[in-house]
Amino acid sequence: MDQEETQGGHSRGELEMELIAMLRQLAIPVIITRHENAGFSAEYQWEALHLHGAQHSFVEVLQDALIQTMGMLLIMDQVPLPLPPNLRANMSDENVRWYEARRERKLQERRDLGFLEGQ
Repeated sequence: MDQEETQGGHSRGELEMELIAMLRQLAIPVIITRHENAGFSAEYQWEALHLHGAQHSFVEVLQDALIQTMGMLLIMDQVPLPLPPNLRANMSDENVRWYEARRERKLQERRDLGFLEGQ
């Protein structure tokens, strides 16, 4: 099954490895590892933003990782955090300005509501 060809001429295993490598290089890395279980199918584990999980197929683990990571980012989005240097270095100036303006608007909203004092 891992040697099944995909449209681009890569095997399923090669495609998984390329996607796993790409996800590790994101500004917010998503780490996926494959563990072979003797006598059973493989198990995939993922980790991102101090979250983690496991599934029995690559598609399921990728979906689980992305859904949970996006959920965490949405929660954190209430007041965006300052941009870490490694993220800032990989963003265009326009996106940095947009992010910082959005962060300032969110902070001002919290100040206006009395949730923050002078931050």
